[in-house]
Amino acid sequence: MTIKEQLTLASGLAVALSSAALWGLYAETGWFWPVLGAVAVVTIAGLVGRRLGLPRLLQPLLGLFSLGAYLAVVFAGSTLDYGVVPTGSTVDLLQALVTQGRLDIVQLAPPVPPGKGLVLLSAAGVGGIAVLVDLIAVVLNRAAVAGLPLLVLFAVPSAVLPGGLGGVPFVLGAIGWLGLLMVEGSERVGRWGTPMPSALPGARPVGDDSSLGRVGRRIGFAAVGMAVVVPLLVPGLEHRLIGGGEGALGGGSGSNSQKTYNPITKLKDQLTLPKPSELLLYQTNDPSPDYLRMTTLDRYTGDGWEASDLSAFQKESQVQKGIERPIGDNAERRDLTMRIAIVRDHLDVFWLPVPFGPTKIDVEGTWLWDTTSQTVFSAQRSTRDLPAYDVEASRPLPDRDALALAEAGGVPPVISKKYGKPISVAPYVQALTDRITADHATAYDKAVALQAFFSNPSNGFVYDFNASQPQRGEDALQAFLEGRHGFCEQYATAMAAMLRVAGIPSRVAVGFTPGVLVEGSRDTYVVTTNEAHAWPEAWFAGTGWVRFEPTPAASGARVPDYSVPANADPTTPGQDPSTVVPTPTASPQPGSFGKDLDLLERDPAAAAPGTGGGPTDPGPSRWLIVPVALAVLLTLPFLLSVVRRRHRWSRPGLLTAWAQLQDDATDVGYRWNPADSPRAAANRLLACHPLPTSAAEALGRIALATEQARYAPPGRQQGLESGDATLVRSALQQTATTRVRLRAKYFPPSTVQWAAHVVSERVADLLDTVDDAISRVTRPIRRRTSAAR
Repeated sequence: MTIKEQLTLASGLAVALSSAALWGLYAETGWFWPVLGAVAVVTIAGLVGRRLGLPRLLQPLLGLFSLGAYLAVVFAGSTLDYGVVPTGSTVDLLQALVTQGRLDIVQLAPPVPPGKGLVLLSAAGVGGIAVLVDLIAVVLNRAAVAGLPLLVLFAVPSAVLPGGLGGVPFVLGAIGWLGLLMVEGSERVGRWGTPMPSALPGARPVGDDSSLGRVGRRIGFAAVGMAVVVPLLVPGLEHRLIGGGEGALGGGSGSNSQKTYNPITKLKDQLTLPKPSELLLYQTNDPSPDYLRMTTLDRYTGDGWEASDLSAFQKESQVQKGIERPIGDNAERRDLTMRIAIVRDHLDVFWLPVPFGPTKIDVEGTWLWDTTSQTVFSAQRSTRDLPAYDVEASRPLPDRDALALAEAGGVPPVISKKYGKPISVAPYVQALTDRITADHATAYDKAVALQAFFSNPSNGFVYDFNASQPQRGEDALQAFLEGRHGFCEQYATAMAAMLRVAGIPSRVAVGFTPGVLVEGSRDTYVVTTNEAHAWPEAWFAGTGWVRFEPTPAASGARVPDYSVPANADPTTPGQDPSTVVPTPTASPQPGSFGKDLDLLERDPAAAAPGTGGGPTDPGPSRWLIVPVALAVLLTLPFLLSVVRRRHRWSRPGLLTAWAQLQDDATDVGYRWNPADSPRAAANRLLACHPLPTSAAEALGRIALATEQARYAPPGRQQGLESGDATLVRSALQQTATTRVRLRAKYFPPSTVQWAAHVVSERVADLLDTVDDAISRVTRPIRRRTSAAR
């Protein structure tokens, strides 16, 4: 295989490895093989062109032609005549796919599904980069410059991914580029002719690795290592390429998304804790606070509910700029304010707990509002260590009469498409829902009947943390409705599913019940893991989303008054939160939240349970690492010099005094001449730094002892005690200026040089180990290449 063919393969491999940068853009792996196929086709076209001896300028054209043919076959193969000849329909289909891909780019936020249009654009883009890299590295023989088009593959993902690329794609791309440089380097060295073989023992055979190759690899690996390590050590840099953070997208106007996980999977673990754990504290002017919502779940899977990925335009959707009233929400409202403090380390989620109907939130960081799900979320930070935040809200107060008059046909398409989509349930669930709602004509009456089915004690539903799980193959919803034992997740799941079966748009909300009033306070509440809760919500024209409560006997759960018929028995479980003021059912533990009525207003940090740190305590800033690290670096040379000097004189040798003298003279700015003998070096030092008589005599004795140690026969050599070296050291420092003396004491150049030498040797040893391993693996290939020449 010729060098040009090796460069062609190396170019294709570099592009294939660099395409790993696209991995985070897609939610699935369906894009990978079409993109890899595009790179392979371009690489094969380059090999064929070079084997046929095509002129250099025609070789990139062959690559482009092959890429176009590949895209037509893969993405529009059904429109080709005889499977190979493109037609007008081929062009139309490819144009339609390109248009669809561009729309997906505008409308979707990563990670996106691998739609055909997006995959076509990815394959065409990566294939085009493969052609460009081949042109630069092989045709123009500029492999180093070929790294620039490879960077294009990293530009878009690093700009739009909230979490950054990650280290793995960056390292893979760097390895591909370094491999390309190595192949080109061997080709350049090969132009100088075949290396002369050596007869010395241990000499490398012809075709073995050259020292230039070894040096090049050292430089390459060191550069990649610095690129990976340095951003991790310097605050702020870690969010540029291989990492993401709040600054990465903070000022952009593009879309931002959060790939969600199911929050109700943690509810049971929280509710069954042996001792409740405080999650948040809030203070409000609302006389009867309602639930705090974190997020909502819109997709029924058969086993439960899950959420679609959240998405919002970052520039327009920041909650600090205000939140518009949701569509269809025309209910009477109550304006309120709330200050919320998250307990440190106890709540770590990407959704912000807020009351219903938030209109503006003053919170640290980039938090966005997803209008459809009515969720405040962040793709860049969690609630962990989040300082206290202020919420302005206009809480809807649903009216029973308005709900009863809601028109079934008044559901807007944006709601019906996502929340009114029919779901598939077991025949038992379908029949039970039909039976419960059979005598009710309006959507409101059906919803009230379904809630009453769960809350009516005569139906035998029991709130149970330890309800048995369905057996394998058993329908989870049917198992719950038959067993009638469960906690809030099962109740919310069941009622929301039955609402959907009855033709009413529904979803499951996750958050917290109002919590417990802090003892001695009238407006401050504590929310613990006991208040973690899930509930169903139904959509009604003219009112919007309305909360229902089917869960019996849950901690703090309350059936809203509007969901109970006006003529219902007043002893029916549940009361209207707009008329009932919560009273403390359990006082906070001593040292917890019950310290001060105005705790949040005056000192949110004091609200933390236990010792030290509060919900608003952000913890030590990473920027504090800088002065600490600087202080360590400034004191380290001084400590090292003291340790070296004591260690040196703990076991003195014949040349110990001379070694110490060399360090001491270096520290005061003297430059030794390696060619001088000890006596000549001492005379030169005296000429530059005149010393007192006693110190000069001590210097002479050190020089004489050094010459004896080097040249005298055994038995006539003598060493010196540290006294002469100490005397000379003190005299040298007295001849220096104050600045030089301080430098010699606290930042001695000799110690810095020694430390640099030691570190460089250890790094070189490590690189030697890596280099030898690479050399052993590639030696057979180099020998075959050398033989082919």
